[in-house]
Amino acid sequence: DVVLYRKLPDLYVLHRVIRVRKEDYVILGDNNITLEYGVQDGDILGVMIGYTRDGKAHTTKETGYRLYAWVMTWCWPLRVLWRKGVRKLKRMIGKGSAHAGE
Repeated sequence: DVVLYRKLPDLYVLHRVIRVRKEDYVILGDNNITLEYGVQDGDILGVMIGYTRDGKAHTTKETGYRLYAWVMTWCWPLRVLWRKGVRKLKRMIGKGSAHAGE
């Protein structure tokens, strides 16, 4: 499920619930690589049940959305590796261009 929750007094976030634990929820945004812990029932303001794309209404129960949600959840470790690899490559390129004028 995707929930809208209050992260800070004035910050509202729409993220996917990755794990439900006794004491809290583990949350992850589709474009994030860091899991968020400690989201409590009192922080959650609502659960997403549908969305509109290209002017057409959809529900979160549709096969296409469920497949998308599964892929986004399943590929999270790959996104972590990808982001770390991109960061490392940028650092390597940056170091190489610093020495290019020598």
